[in-house]
Amino acid sequence: MNSSIFGRMPWPEMVLSTAAVVATMATVTAFRLASTPSPEAPNNKDAANSHRSRHRTNNRNSNPGRHFSQLATAATTAPSRSSSMPPFLTPATTRCDALRQEDTASHPPFLSSDFERMPLPARGVLETHAVFGLLHDDDLIEQYDIYRNTDPNDATAVVGVVQFGKRLDGHPGIVHGGILGLVLDDIFGFGFFALGVRMAVTANLNIDYRAPVPAGSQVKVTVQLEQREGRKLHWKARIESVDGSVLYTEATSLYIIPKKYA
Repeated sequence: MNSSIFGRMPWPEMVLSTAAVVATMATVTAFRLASTPSPEAPNNKDAANSHRSRHRTNNRNSNPGRHFSQLATAATTAPSRSSSMPPFLTPATTRCDALRQEDTASHPPFLSSDFERMPLPARGVLETHAVFGLLHDDDLIEQYDIYRNTDPNDATAVVGVVQFGKRLDGHPGIVHGGILGLVLDDIFGFGFFALGVRMAVTANLNIDYRAPVPAGSQVKVTVQLEQREGRKLHWKARIESVDGSVLYTEATSLYIIPKKYA
C-alpha cells in the first residue's frame, strides 16, 4: 500500500490538495520574478521626442546646402511682435530692407542675369508660417529661392526654384496637389512685392494639374502679371521641370490690394 499522504486520501481531497500545491508554487515563482531587478525600460515618448529634436537641430545647423540660413539673422532684425502694427505690414519689412542678406546661393543656370534673388520676407521669421516654418525641413520643402526679374520689358515678375523632399506625398511617390497650391499662392505673394506693392491678399486661385510632380523633384515656378486693374492684380503661373521639358501645373490668381495700401 502507498505510504504517502496522497495514498491515504480520498480521491476528491487528493485532487484539491494537488491543485493547492501547484497554485502555491506559481505564486512563489511570480513573486521571485517580480522581485528580480531589470534594466529600466526607456520612455518611448521621451526617446522619440529627443530623437526628433536632435534631428531637426542637426538638419538646421549642419546642412550648408539649404537656403534658409537667413532665418536666424532675420529673426534678430525683424520688428518686435509687440508693435502696434504687425511686422509684415511695416514699410521697412515690406521692402525687405531689414532682412536683406548677402546672397550666397549660386545663381540658377537656367535664369538670366536679369534675375536677382529676393531676400527673405518678414513672414519668413515666423515659425508658424507654413513654408518657412512648419514645412522647412529635410524631406519636406528643402529649397525655396525666389528671383525677381529686373528687366522692365519682360512680363515675368518672379521665378521660384523649389526643391521638394520625399515626405510631401499624396499618392505614393507624388507630391501632394495641396502642397503645389500652397507654393503657388505663396510665390504669387512674392510677385506683388516685386512690383513694389506693399500688401495684397488672395481673392481666388485656380489650378490645373497637368502632370504629377515626382517626390524629391526640383521645380521652377514662373509667375507673370497678366493685368493690373485698379486694386486688382491678375496673375498666371506655371510649375515645370527646371529644364522646361515637363509642365506640371498651370494656375491663375486674383489678388486684391486693400484700400489703405492702394
